Amino acid sequence: MLVAELVLCAIGVVAATVVTLNFGSLPWDDHLGEIIGAFGLLIVIFAVFLRIWWAKDLVPRPRFIWFLPAAMALILTPGAVTDSAGRSAAEEVWLLLLAAYGSALLGFLVLVFVFVPLEMLGRGILRLVTGKPDGGWLIFGGAVIALTTTFAVVGVFAVDDLPPGRAAAIPIICALLGIPFGYTVQSETLLWVARGLALLLIALLLASAHFGDRRRARRVQADAADAEADRRRRDERRAAQVARDRDARRRREQRE
Repeated sequence: MLVAELVLCAIGVVAATVVTLNFGSLPWDDHLGEIIGAFGLLIVIFAVFLRIWWAKDLVPRPRFIWFLPAAMALILTPGAVTDSAGRSAAEEVWLLLLAAYGSALLGFLVLVFVFVPLEMLGRGILRLVTGKPDGGWLIFGGAVIALTTTFAVVGVFAVDDLPPGRAAAIPIICALLGIPFGYTVQSETLLWVARGLALLLIALLLASAHFGDRRRARRVQADAADAEADRRRRDERRAAQVARDRDARRRREQRE
């Protein structure tokens, strides 16, 4: 665990250092793109670390990884101060620290909505190949999570001007159905992709319900068959015991 922490911290520090040394040489008008790229790597680093920590049953407690966002924020400070738009260096450091630790928290979402479904798909395929049970359900679960995540991301870029909170549900449904109602289409192509993903999700859920019912029916039949077999074995043992008792009584009567 300590080795994984040190390796991930080294990757983050080296990446932030490289980005800082290359400020201005990359194809962006300012340094925002470089900083976003560094924090994107930080998101991936924390997602990988959380997965490793999870595999270790959340022990031992991390020692160094929580300082990585602060270290990367401080390393990236020179470029941020250059494009500070009148803000002081202290304000820039504070903003970078907030963005860094926010990126670390986003690593948990990447773990749940990206790494976990991919892992479920891989484990499901491996179980199917090796003939182990429940491989299909792992693939189904991973596919549902991955499709839901992709649908949400595509929908964010396809539709805009939605009302906040739960009130956005009706405009989203109307956008998927092509009914104009309180939204603005940003990309018609992405909207069609979102519709296709929604149909695929519905099809997967209906298929899971169908095959789940069939699986439950087979399980009920198997349980009934096992119960019948157990009853027959009990009847056979009871009949055998009755026969032995009858033979024993006959032998006693013969001796008397």
